[in-house]
Amino acid sequence: MNFVPTNLASAPAPDAVSDACPKCGDALVDPRGMGWCKKCGYCRSLQDSPVRDVPRTVVPAKAAAAGAAVQLPFWVWVMVLGIAVVIGGSALVGTRLPPGPKFPRALWCTLQIGVAIGLIWVTQFIALIVLAPKDASLNFIHAILPGKIWGLVAKRLPAMAPCLWVGVWSVTAILSSLYFIGGLAHWNEYLPGKNKNTMTVPKSR
Repeated sequence: MNFVPTNLASAPAPDAVSDACPKCGDALVDPRGMGWCKKCGYCRSLQDSPVRDVPRTVVPAKAAAAGAAVQLPFWVWVMVLGIAVVIGGSALVGTRLPPGPKFPRALWCTLQIGVAIGLIWVTQFIALIVLAPKDASLNFIHAILPGKIWGLVAKRLPAMAPCLWVGVWSVTAILSSLYFIGGLAHWNEYLPGKNKNTMTVPKSR
């Protein structure tokens, strides 16, 4: 006589799968596969293997900014380097010249501004020659009124980067000469009639 334990005889087979939804009791679609319930949306496959949250990698703000800076185009780096050189050179010259509104300081400041303005005009003319065949609306007047010229230069980067470099560096030279060198007020001493307006105080006897 074979003895079968009661608890083993009453236990359900390991492979037995219920066709009913454990939440609402409705019939499951593909009970031995996905096990999806149309009524309440229960899904047995998701319950058996839940989706794990993938940890997100948080990039520090400093690292993100450094990465963005490294990815800047080459022409941007050249422009920034040129700006630094112009500012550094102007600051160095400002320390070498005599302090105050002296003639050497005023002369250097005037020459630096004049050369920078001349470079801007030459660059505008060159940009006009390059861009005119591609834009029929351009004419010689745009070399004097350069708003449209520089807008087209910005739209055609990096091909027109050299023109942008010279323009930005020239503007930087003008501002740097006024800030670091100064001395333009010295020319007031040489205005016509400057000495005539000076009041003389009679000497006491």
